[in-house]
Amino acid sequence: LTIAVDPSYTSQKCPKCGHTKRSNRNKKLHTFQCGNCSYTSNDDRIGAINLRNIGIEYVHAELVKQSLAG
Repeated sequence: LTIAVDPSYTSQKCPKCGHTKRSNRNKKLHTFQCGNCSYTSNDDRIGAINLRNIGIEYVHAELVKQSLAG
């Protein structure tokens, strides 16, 4: 299953608390540190986690829609 999603801000959004801010990400060092909850990781990893979460939310919404329709 392939889902096209908008990758905007996925490397700036904290996957733990949802705080999104440009300063969360240091592009030069490829690091991410949430200014709200201090969660820290690699910025590309954060982007991948957020893209996965968007995909999971999409699939869940589609399954709910199908179960309500059928």
